[in-house]
Amino acid sequence: MHLDWLIVGGGIHGTFLSNYLLNRKGVERDKIAVLDNQREPLANWLQQTDAVAMKYLRSPVEHNLDLGSQALRKWAHDERIPDTELYSKFDRPSLRSFNSHSQALIERNQLEELRVFGEAKIITRDKGKNQDRYLIKTEEREFLASNVIICTGQANKLAIPDWALDWTAKDKELRASAEPNQTRHDHCQVVHLFDKRYQQVSRDLNNKEIVIIGGGISGAQAAIAIAERQPGKVVLLHREPLQTYQFDADPCWLSTRCLGLLRQARSPLHRRRIVEGARHKGSFPQDIANQLQTAVKEGKLRCVLGQVERLDGETNMSDRGMLKLTDGTHLPCHLVVLATGFAESTGASDFVRKTMRALDLKETPCGIPHIDYYLRAAKGLFVSGPLAELELGPAARNIVGARIAAERICQIGRSKKPHPKEYNYFFMASRRIN
Repeated sequence: MHLDWLIVGGGIHGTFLSNYLLNRKGVERDKIAVLDNQREPLANWLQQTDAVAMKYLRSPVEHNLDLGSQALRKWAHDERIPDTELYSKFDRPSLRSFNSHSQALIERNQLEELRVFGEAKIITRDKGKNQDRYLIKTEEREFLASNVIICTGQANKLAIPDWALDWTAKDKELRASAEPNQTRHDHCQVVHLFDKRYQQVSRDLNNKEIVIIGGGISGAQAAIAIAERQPGKVVLLHREPLQTYQFDADPCWLSTRCLGLLRQARSPLHRRRIVEGARHKGSFPQDIANQLQTAVKEGKLRCVLGQVERLDGETNMSDRGMLKLTDGTHLPCHLVVLATGFAESTGASDFVRKTMRALDLKETPCGIPHIDYYLRAAKGLFVSGPLAELELGPAARNIVGARIAAERICQIGRSKKPHPKEYNYFFMASRRIN
């Protein structure tokens, strides 16, 4: 199969990019494919947002998967979606509206037909006459493409604290020894919030002590949701004071002002430090803070500042454990939920590392491909998402990062243009007020 464009990764970025190439750049449908290890579009997004019980997105309505910034708003108007589906002066859409609009977009443009199930293992040069083509290999098949966009993210391994490694391994052993369709509850269970087992495990535990570890937006949302079902049984454990920010990075990063400063930094390590410093890690917007405060005030959950030293399973009650904190505090638990996100790694995944070696790509000191303004690692080879952070800043991972990446990639051969003002949260908010 010879393609003009192959997109590796079919999540938020891969879906947007396929729609952009098809309907904005005018690439023929049979010349585009999206290679993804999930059978359904946005599968990881749907699973993870469901796990944290997200109600509203953190980004405004202008940041959606369609080509126009007002597409989601127009769709909501045409579908007679009530105004309550948009929250705050930034018009943050509800998750339900965003997902429904995304699904309507996928169906209308038949984007699912572009998808190919499989996991890319390596990208090499075509050894045939046309050396400009890339050969993309999976376990079962191969693809030839003139242009490739890698938007698989990075390693995306779940962050498991050292003290929890033995307990997650014990969980696996107990599940293996259990009878079919039987869930074991003879010890304190440890599960990551983004583990696909989380939903089932949390539903099976009624009137049990649950400790959620992590003070970011995912942990806070999950704690609020569980506390509604099991009031008084939930503890949110966080090692740093809770932080409130409207967005996960300053809106300046959607303008030429901050991005211009980033481009002035020639050293990739300097850029990495700038990007890491710009991101508001472990924070959530004010509405989540208000919900958390209300739940605490009503006695539905507790917030505890501390850090785990170890988890003891040997207690006088065989079905629960005891978390010992570094300050000597003990927290009883039947279930520990790790809302610790993904492993902190600025390096690339195994697939990207193998590809870099095979194509002899220039590598940055932080282990990712060196890219230019157009997010190009080599002729016809582009990146999006976390791999584009050193050019696009902290917004590279976000929904709007997919839009900016698409425009950069398709801008080759044309003059460089600044990002439209509509990308900026505050510009759109002021325009709504006026």
